[in-house]
Amino acid sequence: MKTYKKLPDSEESDRQLVRVSEYGVADSSETLIAYGLGASVAIALYAPTGVGGLAHAMLPRKDDGVGSADGKFVDTAIHAMLREMIGAGAGYGTVEAQIAGGADIFQLDGLATDAGRRNIEAARNELAALDVPIVAEDIGGGRGRRVEFDTASGDLVVHTIDSDAIRL
Repeated sequence: MKTYKKLPDSEESDRQLVRVSEYGVADSSETLIAYGLGASVAIALYAPTGVGGLAHAMLPRKDDGVGSADGKFVDTAIHAMLREMIGAGAGYGTVEAQIAGGADIFQLDGLATDAGRRNIEAARNELAALDVPIVAEDIGGGRGRRVEFDTASGDLVVHTIDSDAIRL
C-alpha cells in the first residue's frame, strides 16, 4: 500500500503521517495523522480488533481526475482501506467510519466552490453503499483541519485553526 512514513522525532515513532492522496492502515499500536485538510476529507475506519485506516482524499471519485493513487479519491480510498483492514483481521460488519474536513476554503472571485461538499457527499454515499456506519463527523465550515486517529481506541481528534481540538 502507498501509505505513510514515520514522523521524524523518536518520541513519536508510533505516529505515522498520511499525506494528501494517501491512506494508511495500521494496528492498535499506531496513531495516523493527516495535516492540511481543506476541501479534502479524512476518512477514518475502525474495527474493534484494533485495526484502523485513515485516508486523506482530495477528489470524490476516480473518474474526477487522472492518476492511479487509490488514496487520492474518496471512493477508491475507502475500498482500498477496507480490503487491507479485512486482510489484517477486521470483521467487515464491525467497521465504523468517522469523517472530517470538506471545508469550503476556496474562493473564486468571491464565490464559494463546492469541492468540500462534493467530497463529503462522496464519502457519505460510498460508506452507505458499503453498509459502513458513520458514527461521527466534523465537516464543512471555512477552516482547515488536521486529524489524529488513534487505532487503539478508534478516537479521531480534530484540530481546527483558531479552535480547541475535539475528540469525535
